[in-house]
Amino acid sequence: MNNSEESKNKFCSFAKNNISGIIGIILGIVAGYIYYSTVGCTSGSCPIKSNPWLTMLWGAIMGYLISGIFSAKSYKCNVNNKTCNNHENRSNI
Repeated sequence: MNNSEESKNKFCSFAKNNISGIIGIILGIVAGYIYYSTVGCTSGSCPIKSNPWLTMLWGAIMGYLISGIFSAKSYKCNVNNKTCNNHENRSNI
């Protein structure tokens, strides 16, 4: 397998494992721009709302955080030996 195929497989694997976060970021960017264009701040005294890039960045962050609520991953934690395993049994505290 050459490097381009390997990097393509890694990207596809990353995209499949993080699809809810990617969708949340995209929806957050769109919502941030819509918020800027409809509400916005024309006086310039609002540091986030007066700049479309900052509003879209804020929307992307909020979209990513909110998308974590709807994630399909389930975790089981064992308090005695301080380990948490997701459905793939790969993560530890």
